[in-house]
Amino acid sequence: MVEDLNVAGMLRNRRLARHIAGVGMGELRRQITYKTGWAGSTVHLADRWYPSSKTCSGCGVVKAKLRLSERAFRCDQCGLVLDRDLNAARNLAALAAEVTGGTSSPSCGATRNEPDGNPRQTRTSRAAGTATGRPTPTGAGQRRRGNAPTQDTLLHVF
Repeated sequence: MVEDLNVAGMLRNRRLARHIAGVGMGELRRQITYKTGWAGSTVHLADRWYPSSKTCSGCGVVKAKLRLSERAFRCDQCGLVLDRDLNAARNLAALAAEVTGGTSSPSCGATRNEPDGNPRQTRTSRAAGTATGRPTPTGAGQRRRGNAPTQDTLLHVF
């Protein structure tokens, strides 16, 4: 299930425009459509005005207004408190199950917002350097060759 978002309208918001323009939502949607067709599946498109964020995933009540600054969805009817994006994901999963007749994939369930995690430890030592406040061990890091610009130089260019 993919939402048809009003990207042109979102670009008018000066605080979000730069972030939204850099994402390339049209390209993402094109690739999802291409790859699902390649795998023999279909992509269902949620209507642009479907209130996925405003609808309570518990009882189905639709809020009249939901500000962008409200990051937690709070239902006045049943008292459900849930992350705004997780609530929208649950509503889209329910819509996908309704459209497909209940044959939606398990990944569309969005019932838990927890990663499976990595059972193996990937890092053998703790990070060091200016970002962590721990001193960098001597001899660590990449070797600099010639007059290549350092990270500090690149930061001042912009």
